[in-house]
Amino acid sequence: MQFSIPPSFVAYATDREVRTAVDFLLGRRRPKIPAALGWNELPAFYEAVLSAHQVKFEFPMILFRLWEQIWRPAWERLELGVERGERTIVEAEEWHDQRLDPATVWEEGWFGGTLWFRAAGSLYEVGVGTNIDEKSRVQLGVAVYLSGSDTWVTENLQLDDELWPAEHFEDDYAWTSPELVTVTGPEIRICELQSAAINAFECVAAYAQE
Repeated sequence: MQFSIPPSFVAYATDREVRTAVDFLLGRRRPKIPAALGWNELPAFYEAVLSAHQVKFEFPMILFRLWEQIWRPAWERLELGVERGERTIVEAEEWHDQRLDPATVWEEGWFGGTLWFRAAGSLYEVGVGTNIDEKSRVQLGVAVYLSGSDTWVTENLQLDDELWPAEHFEDDYAWTSPELVTVTGPEIRICELQSAAINAFECVAAYAQE
């Protein structure tokens, strides 16, 4: 399956000069006009600032769309046969200890939601997210918490090691290999990420049924 990336973010992800300029402009609350800038060059400067902010606010939309096209279908196809649901935005922010406002998502490079289900009298909470790192590599993250026993059980999942390498396990989160998908153009293939999401949920379900 192909996933489309907005042109402004493609430029940011693939052109080092564009990335440097965007990071410079966004790193200043009030970007200062260069002293050598001519009067007729002002519009170009203003457009550069506008483009930088466009990248910043398109970024969380990209991660949200990735989440919806990867995690949600995998969750909906999972046949648990038990009570299950999805946490609210506020609950998800508390669970992941990160706000979902555009500025925070941009700074952290991460967007996450939280799902839950009950099995054998226990409440399982599953935090799942999408991430694009500084090298424009796309990753998925998953963490599983067993509320009744106040225990993280992510490490106990029998995840596919090619999709979820053990060396990328960190802070109770399993991460997909950063080599699976990289933003290099206006479209990326997300088939392997979709397979990774399906694998994660199947492993969660298998663990809960043990």
